[in-house]
Amino acid sequence: MSKFFLASFAGLNEISSMNSCGVSFQRARTASCSRAIRCISFLVIILSPYTAAMASSEERAQMLRANVLRVFLEDGWQLAQESPSQLVLERRMEGFGGFVFQALTTGPNGTNPVARFSISFAPISEHYTEFFQSLVMTSQNAFGRPTTVPSRNAKDRAYIDGKLTAASEMLPEKYRFQPSVTRPKKK
Repeated sequence: MSKFFLASFAGLNEISSMNSCGVSFQRARTASCSRAIRCISFLVIILSPYTAAMASSEERAQMLRANVLRVFLEDGWQLAQESPSQLVLERRMEGFGGFVFQALTTGPNGTNPVARFSISFAPISEHYTEFFQSLVMTSQNAFGRPTTVPSRNAKDRAYIDGKLTAASEMLPEKYRFQPSVTRPKKK
C-alpha cells in the first residue's frame, strides 16, 4: 500500500511515524481502513433517504402492469401471453353479442368467439406511463380460418378505460398520475 493512498485517509502525524515494515505501518493501515469505512457508511446513511424518495419510471410501469393484470383477472379474464412490457388477456364472448358475432363471421360450426385485449407499456416518467392497447374479437370457422375484428364499440371502450383507471388508482401516491406534469417531449 503506497504512502500516497494512506495520506488520503490517515493524518500527517501517522504517515511520518510509519516505517517500511514496522508495527506503526499496520496500525496506520488499520486506522485508514476504519476511517474509509466510517466515511462510506456516513455517506450511505445520509444519501439513502434521497434515493428512497426518488420514483423510477420503470418501476411505475411494472407496478401499473401488475395492477392491470390483477384488475382484469378479478373480472374473469385469462392471461394468454405475458412479457415485461406487454400483457395479452382473453375472455370468452357470451350472451347475445357472442351469438351474433359467431353467426355473422364463422357460422354455426365455428369456434366460440373470444375477446382479446392486448396492452403494451412504455415507461416515460415516474408519473406517466404510455401504453398502447387493442381490443379485438376473434373466432375460427369450421376449416380453421381465423376471423379477427377490432372493437369499435363505445361500451367496450368505456369498460376498458374504467379498468385501466381502477388499476392506475391502485398505485402508491408517489407514482400517481399528476395532470400538472405534462408528457415529456421525445428526443
